Amino acid sequence: YGDRLGETIVIAPTTRNEGHGKFVLDVDDGGIVKKGYFLSLVTVRGFEKFLLGKAMEFGPIATSRFCGLCPPTHATASSEAIERSLGISPPAAGLQLRELCNIGNHLHDHPLQQILILPDFVKEESKIREDIVYIQKMRRIGQYICDVVGGEAIHSPYIRIGGMLGNITESARRKLLEMMGDFVELAAMHRKFME
Repeated sequence: YGDRLGETIVIAPTTRNEGHGKFVLDVDDGGIVKKGYFLSLVTVRGFEKFLLGKAMEFGPIATSRFCGLCPPTHATASSEAIERSLGISPPAAGLQLRELCNIGNHLHDHPLQQILILPDFVKEESKIREDIVYIQKMRRIGQYICDVVGGEAIHSPYIRIGGMLGNITESARRKLLEMMGDFVELAAMHRKFME
């Protein structure tokens, strides 16, 4: 941008993020960015409009199906909104299971962003494929957590008003702990690869 000193530079759209974004950079005559803004252009989805006139129990079910990347988050937010409006305090175990389900979703979704940026960092096609293997293994672990804790890998129907539909078994807990150890190893390998 050497020929654009003392100007406002706009980089849009940015597409390797959720939705689209836009960078607006104010650059001085020396080429130094004095102010920078990132604008997220994800549109309002209008979830609440789909829920008007429906039974409140429909909220967590419906909202978890509006987004394919973060269904447990929407089901949790919907359940929490209803709980707050009714003065319901879910049991601690139910809240912990919800959090675990949402963590599983993060462990599935966040590595996907790594796949999107890989070509920016790695030019050799075979190395990209090699790293995608780690990333996909990480994502499968996240999906498994959602499947076990949330009742389904995608829509998490166990997230309910008042907590969760039920607890996980002791054998499921042990398996999740084992898989989390695998995730930590894979994440360390991926980090080392990226560095």
